[in-house]
Amino acid sequence: NLCSGRAIRIGDIVQLVVERGRVPVEVRQDPARLRPSDEPILLGDNSKLCAATGWGPTIGMEEIVAELLAYWREQIGGARGEG
Repeated sequence: NLCSGRAIRIGDIVQLVVERGRVPVEVRQDPARLRPSDEPILLGDNSKLCAATGWGPTIGMEEIVAELLAYWREQIGGARGEG
């Protein structure tokens, strides 16, 4: 995996999962679990790789979430015999 070079909020990823999920989900944040040492933003820089190889990100977060949900639906369905 390589970075996209764009910052994405965890809350936005969670929202994508909730919107595409098939079960109701309540998302809660527990302030006691937040760590003061956590960085507010983690952003990868892919500029050297892109310049050296011509590579660029082609899959957006929406597609990644959709693929992950499809994978786990298949895994869980297969385990239940729903294939």
